[in-house]
Amino acid sequence: MRESDLCPCCKRPRTTIPIDDLDVLDALPKPRKEQLALDAMVLAFPSSVSGDQMMQALYEDVGDGEPETRNSLMAHISKLRKKLRSIGWDIDGRRFVGYRLCRFENGREAA
Repeated sequence: MRESDLCPCCKRPRTTIPIDDLDVLDALPKPRKEQLALDAMVLAFPSSVSGDQMMQALYEDVGDGEPETRNSLMAHISKLRKKLRSIGWDIDGRRFVGYRLCRFENGREAA
């Protein structure tokens, strides 16, 4: 995540997600790659993050090395999705579009 994507006062991602929800998302225990994927979706909220953008966010630190495959990306997203569902959030993944965070209330997507 670039420094320009962070709020200068609190160092949190600049997003339209309410601060209380950000606290809940931050408190969720997750490995580094899942945190990077979540950060990319939080920054883009409510829009989608393409698969290529997600791969870049997760593996930009690899440098000239070979990044992991799309299957590993889908595995990270799947594990993160399970954790998010426990707190009322989900990941909407659409082919040729990308991944998007969405909030659920009473089994339906919140507006």
